Amino acid sequence: MNSKLYLMIGATMILLLLISSAGFGNAENTTILPGIVYNVTENIFKEIGPVLPAIVQPGSVIQLTLAQGYSGLSITRAFLVSAKIVNNNLVYLNYSLEVEKAGVDQYSFIVPSGVEDGLYDLVVESNTATYHVKRSIWVVSQWPSELKIAVMTDLHFITGTPDTLTGDVNRVSAFTLAGLLNPDLIFWLGDITDQASPGEYYAAQTYRYSLLYKYPILGIPGNHDVPDSSYRRYLGPSYWYRILGDRLLVVGLFTGEGGTPSWEQIVFLEEVLSNYNYIPFKAILVHHPMFYYQGELYTWYNDTETLKPYSQGVQTPVSSYWSNNMTAFRYVLKLIEDYNITFVLSGHVHRDFFVKYNSIRTNTTTLFMTFTTTAHGTASYDAIGFFKFNLETGEVSFPVKPPTFIGFQNSSTPLALNSIPIGIYPPTNNLGWSNKTYFLVKLAQSNNAYTVSLGNNLEWLNISGELFWILPWNGSSFNYVINTGNPSVLEINAYMRNSLLYLSLRLAVNYGDNIGLTIFNAPDTEPPDIVVGSYTPRPPYLNRTFTLYLRGTDSEWGIKSVSFVLTDGANTTSLEYTQTPSTYTQKLNNITYTLQFTIVSATTKSVLLNTTVTDYYGRTRIKVFNITFVPYGAQAPANPILVVSDVVIEPESPTTTITTTTMETETQTASTTTTPTTTTMTTTPPLITTEPPPPQEEADYTLIGLAIVVLIVAVAVIYVFFLKK
Repeated sequence: MNSKLYLMIGATMILLLLISSAGFGNAENTTILPGIVYNVTENIFKEIGPVLPAIVQPGSVIQLTLAQGYSGLSITRAFLVSAKIVNNNLVYLNYSLEVEKAGVDQYSFIVPSGVEDGLYDLVVESNTATYHVKRSIWVVSQWPSELKIAVMTDLHFITGTPDTLTGDVNRVSAFTLAGLLNPDLIFWLGDITDQASPGEYYAAQTYRYSLLYKYPILGIPGNHDVPDSSYRRYLGPSYWYRILGDRLLVVGLFTGEGGTPSWEQIVFLEEVLSNYNYIPFKAILVHHPMFYYQGELYTWYNDTETLKPYSQGVQTPVSSYWSNNMTAFRYVLKLIEDYNITFVLSGHVHRDFFVKYNSIRTNTTTLFMTFTTTAHGTASYDAIGFFKFNLETGEVSFPVKPPTFIGFQNSSTPLALNSIPIGIYPPTNNLGWSNKTYFLVKLAQSNNAYTVSLGNNLEWLNISGELFWILPWNGSSFNYVINTGNPSVLEINAYMRNSLLYLSLRLAVNYGDNIGLTIFNAPDTEPPDIVVGSYTPRPPYLNRTFTLYLRGTDSEWGIKSVSFVLTDGANTTSLEYTQTPSTYTQKLNNITYTLQFTIVSATTKSVLLNTTVTDYYGRTRIKVFNITFVPYGAQAPANPILVVSDVVIEPESPTTTITTTTMETETQTASTTTTPTTTTMTTTPPLITTEPPPPQEEADYTLIGLAIVVLIVAVAVIYVFFLKK
């Protein structure tokens, strides 16, 4: 009897060990990083969003209206939350707001009088849920005399020219350079997405949050954002106005697919200009430019000789978009003259041109500035705009000018090179340039790392500043590897809170500087691999297009680069390929590569495919496949694709520097609950986020389950054996 008891106890212990092993195996997967496109939130209010914050003063009242889909929501509490680095410490700001019902689906939020200046997320709670409107409240108690303004347009998430990877690089390059320029605000001038798909809006919102956290963005949609329902859901209102420091009125309009704003919006524009005519300076943001011209104009809105509608062969400065509705063109231009608009900003045409418009009717001057695309096909290069606006005098100046800058000078063609070039531009542009590299930043994601590479190829630009990035995180430690480079200054600090890594990068980047930086939560211990997924036709036939699908894998830091070289006798050819995923907005741990080629011969022939795959740790795997092709209908070998060589090359470890810091889940926090008139330091409720748990890889219980079944059967057999004895 004792032997039976011991047997059952032993079996139970084995079962418990198996179950606990499965649990521990699953727990290890919690180190998987979520990636940047994570925790997407919806705008629950009509008036604000991540690219259109409310601009308020401490002690003021914000009145907001619930958006469609949230009608009837009962809000019980609200908070302003943000984070910043002070003296190398993370300061987490959390202010309670007083909430009052102001009408049907309307709420008033009273901003504390002691709130610090800065950009905040608005977090509101109902009895059943918490809602997070990112970067949607901009608190300003005192305005600077001069605003630094960065301009981005035609971001076209998630695409690019000639491919999406190039577009991804240029978007991150633009965000990084803007961060180093440290603007007071950023304008987005439309075509934020390419197909107006939810996934593109997810990327736009999350990259905006992660890489431009500190900066208020005032944005408008473009024709690629049509219909604008998703734009309003994830980014902000389609048309609007904001007042900056009682000195500058900014009106944003949506020109849709037709190229001109609706009459409803034109009425809105006129009402806003009339109501705020006392504001000394005024600006309009509109995606489609009113003029397609470079230089100065002396005319007036109803000049039918100079301002003719565009058609083939007609010389006119009027753009083809507004030419489709000359009534709207002349009406809006009259408003611009009557209300002495200071500047009008546009995008859409993927090229720069600046127009200095002088009204001979009102003796006023308006600057029309049209900017090239930030991340798509262009006549020149992808770029960002950057200028200063003096709130005292209304003067516009350009503190960072490329050598090609011509400002508002006349040109025989409507093409200027006024913006700051970023990223890369491989295709040949209108000027005959190709394969250009400017200010280049890549940001790759994987299961365990974010990898950044930065290089400055602009001879005329030396720049320094701090990048403050917010990266979705997992794990209890922050580690980084400096792979290459020689930046003049690189100081790194990181803090973790609420599954986010708050990363401060202080940089001084001069011409020729470059750096590779990997930020990781677990080491890379295994080399990448590449295997055959499938192919067609089967077997490989001669004289027919052969399509081969290869699967590249690197479970930790991800795949950095690949190359494929085909050796056919004495001929060696580098093969082009496509890959999925084809964007840096997704993790690069598992990639499918598609190759196509044709082997010409009358008899059975073998060729060699040399594959080279390198991961972000620096390990390289060189694997050679022998592929046998046969005539159509002939007998093929059982396995026509064989691995004939497989070599792993380790990186030179002395070239890397590794720093590891154990992170605390709670860091220095400024927790403040205030009323509009008094400030008291108390313990505020912890921030309740809508973040789901980080994605985890599901444990594979197949073998575990099979082992348990086998064990149970074995125990039963032994038990019966003992019973018979």
